[in-house]
Parts: sequence; structure tokens; C-alpha cells
Amino acid sequence: MEVANVEVTELPAAMAGERPAATHEEVFPTAGETRQEWCPRYLKHSMAAATIAAMTSQGVHTIGGYAICEEER
Repeated sequence: MEVANVEVTELPAAMAGERPAATHEEVFPTAGETRQEWCPRYLKHSMAAATIAAMTSQGVHTIGGYAICEEER
């Protein structure tokens, strides 16, 4: 295995004592429209489900979802 000798002429901003550019942005989570789906526990269409998305400067990204079955009485 060969190792190359590399000469560093400029330090990265974080090593040079400068403050690095921001690495985060604001994200706005939002739930999509609720839809009725099949509930495997109660064997009927009584489950409310929706997709959870995050809106960022790069667009909309799906980050999860939820599903809740309506309780039997």
C-alpha cells in the first residue's frame, strides 16, 4: 500500500478559527389529509391514517406517518 504525501496550503474554516457556515435550516412538519383504512384489530374500515411530511428549502420530504384505529365500544 502506498501513502501519498499531501501538502496542506489552506486550513478548513473550522480549523482556522472562523465560524463555519450554518448547517441547519428551518423545517415545517405537516400532516397530510386523513384517510380511512382497514383496521386489522377490529376488522373494519375504522382506522384514520395520514402521512407526515417536512417542508424544507429543497422541497417536500415524507418523514413518516400515523395510523389510529377507532375503539370498539
